[in-house]
Amino acid sequence: MAVATVNLAQLRTQLGPQSQTLLDHAPYQEIITAPQLYDSCAVSFKFFFGFIPEKITRKPQKVWVLLYPPSRITGPAEVQFHSCDPETGEFAKHDDGNISSTVTEFAPAFRTPKKASKGKHVALAKYYYLEALAALETQSGCASELAIPIPISRTFVDSLKAACREFEEAKGKVLNLALRSPPATLAGDQDSGLSNAPEDLPVQPESVLLSASDITITLEEHDANAKRFEILLKIRDDEAQLQSSDSAIEAELAALEDARLEIEARRLEIEARRRVLEEQRQMNREKKVSIAARREQVFNGMSVVDAFELGGETERAEKRRRLF
Repeated sequence: MAVATVNLAQLRTQLGPQSQTLLDHAPYQEIITAPQLYDSCAVSFKFFFGFIPEKITRKPQKVWVLLYPPSRITGPAEVQFHSCDPETGEFAKHDDGNISSTVTEFAPAFRTPKKASKGKHVALAKYYYLEALAALETQSGCASELAIPIPISRTFVDSLKAACREFEEAKGKVLNLALRSPPATLAGDQDSGLSNAPEDLPVQPESVLLSASDITITLEEHDANAKRFEILLKIRDDEAQLQSSDSAIEAELAALEDARLEIEARRLEIEARRRVLEEQRQMNREKKVSIAARREQVFNGMSVVDAFELGGETERAEKRRRLF
């Protein structure tokens, strides 16, 4: 079932008539994806979120976004932020505080133009996951990893709108700047071009520039991860099929066991009734023997004529008794 596709359509409906135009401003095409293997409760792939300094060495560590789908109808979908120490392999979870205020460099897909907030980043992550899961659902043989839809709350919608409008405004400023920029000057006249910079542009704080290799995965790693990702998806599909088969088998075995118990209970009931009837039939036989003995005792010593008359009188008396 295409749960993510339907869920994404619900989100667009909640966003309003301009939903597609609004969502087009979110940089979904810039997400960096990697397989997620260590937590089976989460979706099997994760998104690169940014860098956070390690507490002791202050070295930058990569932070990844994980989605935990709802486990029950109307249940919440949880977005978590994890990092991994490249030397020790130790995982750290960053969901207790505001991760958005401690990240030193955001991935392009989560680099909101205005002040960063966890609410906007969580909303973007949910939207990105819905887009990615819906795309996977269109592929032949791929089972949906979203069994229950993500709730579309007012907070989710408002935060996503705010983030998308920030991206839209930033694109508009870049376009306006390009339109207002003066023609290119000669190489010897660089000072005049620098002195005419627009005054309304915000001053960017100085930051340590990170190389492309620190932010993106190398081509070789990307190809290897893509293959691992395809294998992992196939494994998850096989696991889902086996789980479905096991569930069907368990359900049928339970139904057969219930039927067997009902049959056994019915058999015991029939056997008990049969024993009662057998005992009653034996008692009736014994009573018949007793009655025959009593009759013989009554006629003992009588002549045939007297016995015949007594028998006739008994029959007439019985008929009269039946009439009344």
